[in-house]
Amino acid sequence: MKKIVLILSFLHLFCFAVTAQDKTFVLTEIKALIEKQDAKGLKSYMASAVSLNLPGQKGIFNKQQAEKQLETFFKKLKNPVFELLESGNTTDTKASYLIGNLKDETTTFRVYILIQTGNKQIQSIEISQII
Repeated sequence: MKKIVLILSFLHLFCFAVTAQDKTFVLTEIKALIEKQDAKGLKSYMASAVSLNLPGQKGIFNKQQAEKQLETFFKKLKNPVFELLESGNTTDTKASYLIGNLKDETTTFRVYILIQTGNKQIQSIEISQII
């Protein structure tokens, strides 16, 4: 009986470690895609419908529309640099998030991305100009 409890405890810890690695990997991948302004790469992580809030554009878009909106936004930036400020899990652990600043030669934007934990898909992307 003790062996069964020990084995089950080990399996539980192993599954938890794998899940934590998955979350970290997804956040790392998304961070890298933002750094490269890779809208097509971000599309591969998007849910079928994404809440998108960009300067001058706000709404719920399908993956293809969201990709095009992000491409248009990224093309306007001059020599952008992304700085990660924070990433982690929401308090209910149903989602992960990434917050950072995207700076170009003249403007700084705050970037907020929400990723659903279960399916590891982007639910929301908000990019707003910091005054």
